[in-house]
Amino acid sequence: MDKKIINIGNSDFVNLIQNGYHYIDKTMMIKDLIDSGSKALLFTRPRRFGKSLNMSMLKAFFEKNPNTANLFQDLKIWQCGDRYRAEQGKYPVIYLSFFNFSEPDWEQALDYFKNVIANEFIRHNNVYESDVLILEEKLKFKAIKNRSASMIDFKNSLLELSKWLYRFHGVMPIILIDEYDKPLQRAYTSGYYDQMIDFLKGFYTGGLKDNPNLMKGILTGVLKIAKESIFTGMNNFDVYSIFSNEYSEYFGFTEEEVRAMAECYGTQQDMDEVKNWYDGYYFGESEIYNPWSVLQYFAKGRISEAYWLSTSGNDIIHTMFKNVSVRMLEDLTTLVQGKSIMVTIPVDIVYADLEKDTSGSILYAVLLMTGYLKQVNAKRVGGNKRTGRGVKFRGEFMIPNKEILEVYQVEILEYFERYCRPDMTDVIQEAITANDVDTLQTELSRFLMQSTSNSREQ
Repeated sequence: MDKKIINIGNSDFVNLIQNGYHYIDKTMMIKDLIDSGSKALLFTRPRRFGKSLNMSMLKAFFEKNPNTANLFQDLKIWQCGDRYRAEQGKYPVIYLSFFNFSEPDWEQALDYFKNVIANEFIRHNNVYESDVLILEEKLKFKAIKNRSASMIDFKNSLLELSKWLYRFHGVMPIILIDEYDKPLQRAYTSGYYDQMIDFLKGFYTGGLKDNPNLMKGILTGVLKIAKESIFTGMNNFDVYSIFSNEYSEYFGFTEEEVRAMAECYGTQQDMDEVKNWYDGYYFGESEIYNPWSVLQYFAKGRISEAYWLSTSGNDIIHTMFKNVSVRMLEDLTTLVQGKSIMVTIPVDIVYADLEKDTSGSILYAVLLMTGYLKQVNAKRVGGNKRTGRGVKFRGEFMIPNKEILEVYQVEILEYFERYCRPDMTDVIQEAITANDVDTLQTELSRFLMQSTSNSREQ
């Protein structure tokens, strides 16, 4: 491996390749997608595990552009033969990213969607300027570009744009949507969830379900949302979660990839430290390292820190503490000790059920999907394995590595600082720092008794 500059936080594939930055080759994902018969695919992984970079890679490969073939000539996909090279630069692409979505209310959220959709229409303005649209369609296209279209037109915008692109290019488009569920998470924590569901139901199903002009739709996100009817009746939709073997090596770094980085940027002796801090995830049967933290480690002089802490997005995790139970406190204590807990978790997430989830199963699912837990020996128990509907996994789960242990300690301390007496907070902080499990268990029990007593008094 050539020793190149590590560019932290850059998810633009074209920029990385053109400027010679370090890039871990994930282009065999393109081959698997071409070979797949799936019409629509959803990939769920924790944040900062390479979803956005992969989507940028797919856009650069598939989108009609005569100047992008050279980007792939030194990468694995180009060695797969003429059949796959022929797919490069062949399709119109609709590309939407909700990575930066953080709107505090529905009004601002709707403005955000209008801007993102309008910008994509502007990117395809050659369709508007052509003669393939009739007058009524031109007026609708222009209204969307100007952000003055009706709500129903914005809901149907994916469907309409793909139809017009097919008519203009003579090739059905590919739709790429990055972080599809981030608006839902923000809406849930900010109190405009129902409005968001109503909008996204029309937006997603129009473009991905009822769309005869779609070549392939590919979405990424952290969670698979169920029961809210966002993807109602989408029998063509295949979900690849962290439990799936397919595509498992394309998100995050494999052992082989990290070892090559250690040889290039450090020494083989670094592998033990990197493994203790940033390894421990299992996607399907693939052992995976946190790519964000591994890159930070080598870029910053091989210093071990919890780099992922400030990037992981913890709003949903804080929900775990709103309805704390005896079981959850016991499980937290067990996890902080480095031990595993035995739980049954669903693959489908229903936000509305979080507040009434006394067993913790949905919250543990959120912890797993967001990277705060790893599966040890979980097995599927029921449900449709292909679609993911109704699937649950039962088994042992634990904290993946030292980095996430530090994240737990910060989360626990923040919670106790918010809800406990200062003297209890000090004791718990000292117990965590000293790895004093007995004191930690005692203080957790005291807190639970205090919380129960306060609830009864109220």
